[in-house]
Amino acid sequence: EPEWGDPICVEYRGLTVCETPPNTQGLTTLMILRLIENEPKAPGPFSPSRINTYLKAYEAAYSARDEFIGDPRFVKIPVDRLLDPEFLKGRLGGPRGGGGDTTYFVVADSEGNVVSAIQSLYYHFGSLVTEPKYGITLNNRAADFSMSGVNEVAPRKRPLHTLSTVMVMRNGELELALGTSGAHYRPQQHVLMLTNIVDYGMNPVNAVNAPRFLWGIDGLIIEEGFEVTGLSVRHRLIKYPGSTGVASILANINGVKILYSDVRGDGAALGL
Repeated sequence: EPEWGDPICVEYRGLTVCETPPNTQGLTTLMILRLIENEPKAPGPFSPSRINTYLKAYEAAYSARDEFIGDPRFVKIPVDRLLDPEFLKGRLGGPRGGGGDTTYFVVADSEGNVVSAIQSLYYHFGSLVTEPKYGITLNNRAADFSMSGVNEVAPRKRPLHTLSTVMVMRNGELELALGTSGAHYRPQQHVLMLTNIVDYGMNPVNAVNAPRFLWGIDGLIIEEGFEVTGLSVRHRLIKYPGSTGVASILANINGVKILYSDVRGDGAALGL
């Protein structure tokens, strides 16, 4: 059944970045930001040094995610420790696969309310079970349970799941709301889009549409547009725009809320 939860937030470059709390993987986005915040900024958004820096942060953050994040009703999640860069540094791990069967949408009204929402069946046809009266197909998030650890199977327990969205505040006022499909890759994409804007000065539409790189079970995948000479790991280049998730972003620019939709998908920005 639905539950209310308080977001978890960190400060990044003078902004307050908020993510959805456990049992979602939203903390992973914040862990990555904490790790890269004090690293030297790459000379450009498409430089190999940016990829190398982010990959180290990804490895540490995903390792911590898989060890510590689960259902907070069943396990104690050390949030403060997970947001400590010194605790995270040097951890080794890796993300699982991703997927594009998720829908993200953001809605704003004339009174200043903003909803940043995401839903998914997880696998392409979820649990393969459809409720007959209303035609609702049920998800299969229970696939992320394990036989041990924080996501060990238990009655009425929720596993770690990948759905999360980002809201960014400046001095208490909403500045950005963003989200994307992408399953386990989602925190990486959140960080890329946010830092495209904050660290590299892109406008929101360019931040969403810019080439991306993803690190997962198939290794490092890079869309055309990055400089790859000098990368520290093996990689595979894919044609731009690739299947790296479909994102949307709402930006509050001088009090006007403007929505941008990713060139990689069939989303749209609409005023009603």
